[in-house]
Amino acid sequence: MLLLFVPTGKFLQWLGIALKMGFHQLRDRRMYWTRDTGTSVDYHFADVMSKTTWERILTGLECPGVPADVTPDGVNISSQPGEAPVTLQPDAVTADQQADRLWKVRGLMQWCIQTWNEQWQAGSVLCADESMMSWAGASEAHISYIPRKPHPLGIQVKTICDARSGIWLDMDPVEGKEADSKKEFFADFGSTTSTTLRLARRWFGSGKCIVADAWFGSCRTAEELRENGVHCIMSVKIGHKGYPKKELLEACKERGQVKTLKCQVQLGWENDGPVEDFYAMCHMDKKPMLIISTCGMTLPGPNRQRDRYVWENGAIVHRTWTLQQPHMMAVYRANFNAVDRLNKEAFGRTSLCEAIGTKTWWKRVWFGLLAMSTQNAYHAFVKPW
Repeated sequence: MLLLFVPTGKFLQWLGIALKMGFHQLRDRRMYWTRDTGTSVDYHFADVMSKTTWERILTGLECPGVPADVTPDGVNISSQPGEAPVTLQPDAVTADQQADRLWKVRGLMQWCIQTWNEQWQAGSVLCADESMMSWAGASEAHISYIPRKPHPLGIQVKTICDARSGIWLDMDPVEGKEADSKKEFFADFGSTTSTTLRLARRWFGSGKCIVADAWFGSCRTAEELRENGVHCIMSVKIGHKGYPKKELLEACKERGQVKTLKCQVQLGWENDGPVEDFYAMCHMDKKPMLIISTCGMTLPGPNRQRDRYVWENGAIVHRTWTLQQPHMMAVYRANFNAVDRLNKEAFGRTSLCEAIGTKTWWKRVWFGLLAMSTQNAYHAFVKPW
């Protein structure tokens, strides 16, 4: 197959056009190269690169690697539009790569994580949650289905970010039951706790606080994080083994009521470690909120204000409800949705992934990682939270 080499400058032009498509989305990709787009914006893409060239680079884009005779400053693409992209020869793919369902994007994921942490020092509060890169086609990667998500079907990754600045820091892709069972910490702690530990291992011993929702929250997860030098404030719903859920719910019946229980836990596999304080708290708002915490204060924190709009006497009336809450509950509510806010920008209806349609699953992941890196640059240099 005849190969065409794209210089770094030309590839950066291609990348800039892709980012522009994500910021200003049109109904059809061809509209970006026409003067009459139906809007007042003239994108001038034709002055930078022809549509044919841009799509040839997209078609031939390769993530896993290129043949040995390709220079480091070149990008290898197919010479004819519509031809299959250049791939590694079968004998160039190792047995480990063939067994890894994400081998086409594994290296890029690791490089992104390394670069993010080299360029940004995490703050004192981190947020862990899941992210979904929508994909409904054929895929070597594991496909997850979560009905409550805006994109319920796709490639799921567990992610962690700096809750105060909005910077992505690490990710752990969901690869299926068999592959996940071979990951670090799984044999000792199972799926939920092992995933949390893998996301937090970069900050073991740092004393940082991880805020997470009920998928991550449990007594076991809190204990293992504290044993590794990390604090947490996590919601508890399903994983309530050893948690005084019934007692807390019975004490909080009316709105605004708070119940806090404290116990001392001796850490260590053989109970030979230090003794640490653990808190179980319930705060009644519209619904009871249960958390487990190893840090924070039980003293009153910032008030929680709720805005309501009700229909009265033929008009919409604005009502404000102010609710007192403990400090550690305020810390949880202020930071638990950090990843959700980033997901809306990186993987939502108006995201880069949706703007550039692809027929290959790993290219969807490629553009997802590009969107995450773009978010990091924006929050770091332009507009932090």
